[in-house]
Amino acid sequence: MARSAVLTPADFAFPHNCIRAEADANVQTVLVCDLDLADLQTARLTGSVTPRSDRRPDLFSVVKTRAKPIPEEVASKSPNATDA
Repeated sequence: MARSAVLTPADFAFPHNCIRAEADANVQTVLVCDLDLADLQTARLTGSVTPRSDRRPDLFSVVKTRAKPIPEEVASKSPNATDA
């Protein structure tokens, strides 16, 4: 099932479910929604939820790792593996 949506911050000035607009599922649609960028800026500066970029870097960090390759014997036993 595929569905598109315009999501908002989880804050008082926005809808309680954080969904501003939502398209029908599995229907090819163009989703149009009016956004007030001033409301978004106000929520960023004075809202009750702080953006991740504003949090203390000594407490939060992003760690990037590369995925390890799957060994051939494990990959060949996968139910998604196809026989050539």
